[in-house]
Amino acid sequence: MKNEQILLKKPLVIIFLSILLGSVLYYLGFNVYSLILVGLFISSLYVFGGRKEILLFSFFIVMSLGTNHLYYKVQTKDISNFKVRIKESYYNEYLATYKGRKIYIKGSKLKLDKGREYVINGYFKPEVDKNKGIVGTLEGKYVYGEKEDVITKLYEYREYLYNRMKSVLSEENAALVSATSFGYVDGLTSEQKDYMKYYGLIHIISVSGFHMALIYKILNRLFDYRITLLICVVYAVFTGASAATLRSLFMIIVLKLGEALYKKYDALSALCFSGIILCLLSPYNALDLGFQLSYLATLGIILFNSKLDRYFYKFPKYLREAMAISISPQILTYPILGVTIGYFSLNVVVSNIILMPFFTLIVILGNLLLLLSVWDKLFIITLKVCEFISVIIDGLINLLNHVSIPLIPLEREVMFYYIICFGSFIFVKKGIKAFRKIPLVFLIPVAISIYSPFPKIDIDKNKEIRVSYRGEISKYIVEDNKIKEKDALTGINKRYIDKIPLAKGESYIILSKGLLGIKTPSKEIYCFSINQNNSNYDIIQLNNNERFLVVKNKIIRF
Repeated sequence: MKNEQILLKKPLVIIFLSILLGSVLYYLGFNVYSLILVGLFISSLYVFGGRKEILLFSFFIVMSLGTNHLYYKVQTKDISNFKVRIKESYYNEYLATYKGRKIYIKGSKLKLDKGREYVINGYFKPEVDKNKGIVGTLEGKYVYGEKEDVITKLYEYREYLYNRMKSVLSEENAALVSATSFGYVDGLTSEQKDYMKYYGLIHIISVSGFHMALIYKILNRLFDYRITLLICVVYAVFTGASAATLRSLFMIIVLKLGEALYKKYDALSALCFSGIILCLLSPYNALDLGFQLSYLATLGIILFNSKLDRYFYKFPKYLREAMAISISPQILTYPILGVTIGYFSLNVVVSNIILMPFFTLIVILGNLLLLLSVWDKLFIITLKVCEFISVIIDGLINLLNHVSIPLIPLEREVMFYYIICFGSFIFVKKGIKAFRKIPLVFLIPVAISIYSPFPKIDIDKNKEIRVSYRGEISKYIVEDNKIKEKDALTGINKRYIDKIPLAKGESYIILSKGLLGIKTPSKEIYCFSINQNNSNYDIIQLNNNERFLVVKNKIIRF
């Protein structure tokens, strides 16, 4: 009864988790993994809550399944003209939205601008990709009409500002200022993106809650809360309205409305409220990596920042706060980064302490340029200050390169074991002592899996190949029907190779005409198709994520 009352004080938490789980179940389909997931969730609710929580959970999980179904079942029969808005442009295709749904647009004769709204004549082909929230592909024939609106003007203004910056600064510095200030990343070089990843600063160049919170903090001192909220909404649209930006925007709205209604602000409930809105409007958000990292990082700050701040009480205030705000998001994002990226950086704390103050200045000055663009002299002076700060950042990064800690490669099993230990710790803190033994039960099998006495091959949905053997990790990717070697830590493409060696060359992986062959020491070759449309019944079709073990002359697939 006591636990039930505690949980019912924060019903938004249960609702948000239910909606997330509904999206995950829709992605997985109804199989044994889905049953296990639902069983674990209901068991946790029963232990920490009661019947009311289970009923609440059941209602919203059904709602979540329904919203996912409606999102992916778009009706396009007898429609030849499609009203779309362009979000991104790639080689020979575009990412767009159609009736709130993400689609690809293809057409060699189409020349479309980002941010603009078009009516395109063509044929729609349903091709669902739940990993990216894509519902299909529009084979466009010609543009039937186009329209300019406020969003189009905002996108054009971003492009205009970037071009003006390039006329004053070097291309690299202009790209850094525009990306840091308002998320215009088109001009960034691969080297700039790599060092941002290496030092855990990628959130700086993809407008996130950090930007929104900083802009709000400044505006709140200058204007009434209604004007502040209006400017924040415009800024969110201007910067691309990413999940992290919208999350921060909704939390700010809840904060200000709570103050207006004399209600106490609860950060956890506000976080869950924003997640509920985003997942109901766009169900694919639950599977989006940026969404997951943003929410887990914010949750980590809510749960652990003040505790870490007290733990580091012996340090000076600035250093203590910087360490706490750097470490707290990593506690919950660590497993996701390990599973998806495959490495972890210990340089985050140092880089945040040293580099973040300078990036913060660029964010402030860069957004000030939005207002100063009508005064040429002030615009140029502000840009020169940004350039000077960029030079300081480059110098500090060169210095950090000599003392930085190498990236730590992470096996997926380490991440799952981390989650098991973390979950067990929570249950033990709640008084369920039996969970103390669970990490010990999994320790030996996880250690064996990490060491991998037999060659272990992982192939994911993006045709990336990851080979683990006796503690060593190698990465490769399939491009243009060829195998390209990748850096095991940073993921940077290196060179094309003929084959991937396994177990000291006794066995290896080859690729030919879309067929992946694993050759065992006995010279026997097992063939798998990496193309989804292969109809040869003698060839085994690979799924989105596959794992193989090469045990002597046998291939074990699971």
